[in-house]
Amino acid sequence: MPPTIHLVCEASYAKLHPNGDERRDPSITAAGQRECLEFREKFFFMDKVRMVFSSPLRRAIQTAQSIAACALVTGAAQLVILRRDLKGIGINGGPNFIGSPCDYLFEELGPDLDARDLYSGWWWEGGEKESEEQARLARVHIRKAARELADDEHIIVVVHGEFLKFLVEGLYGLANTWYKACRFVDLDKDDDEALLEQVHAEPNHYVEYLERIMEMDEPDERIKVWKVMNKRMREDPGLVHNPYSFFG
Repeated sequence: MPPTIHLVCEASYAKLHPNGDERRDPSITAAGQRECLEFREKFFFMDKVRMVFSSPLRRAIQTAQSIAACALVTGAAQLVILRRDLKGIGINGGPNFIGSPCDYLFEELGPDLDARDLYSGWWWEGGEKESEEQARLARVHIRKAARELADDEHIIVVVHGEFLKFLVEGLYGLANTWYKACRFVDLDKDDDEALLEQVHAEPNHYVEYLERIMEMDEPDERIKVWKVMNKRMREDPGLVHNPYSFFG
């Protein structure tokens, strides 16, 4: 199987000032920080994450830094790669979708950012009518990066919920920090679309395992079965495309 791409929706953020006006390039909230913690606790593949891409808006970067902290600290993924084509919606999306200069981002968020794709004034780019083209460019770039990885390695891509529908067909938004596992339809093809497809869950498998665990009286036997389930989920990301789907 080709590398797995996890499309992650940004964490909750402070959209409005106290007076009701929209904030420009807002940060994630305390609730958003808790969502990132829950993601880290329930994401099975962090030791296999080799690249982290993010929209260059502050809330997406903060989400990426938080959910992928282990991979960044260990060096498994070296930097959060900022792509302006992952921002999607431009000034037509309001102040929330207007970004910040690179020097502000580095000063506030630290040095673990790869901002080579950004330039002065990048934050004024784009509008909703261009989102489909931006998504196409992002997929082409990520596909090229994915070719450098082993089949069992993973990429995290943090974007905005409004942009997900442009990246992969049939995906119309996720709750904050929920994610969808995808793979490229043809990793080696050099077409201009670089289409992604969702990795669908196989609910019968994990329901079967959960039912068996619940029926067992012996703790050692429950642990044994859980280990089998855990191994299957690690081998097939489609079983955990939504971290809250069966963990409650």
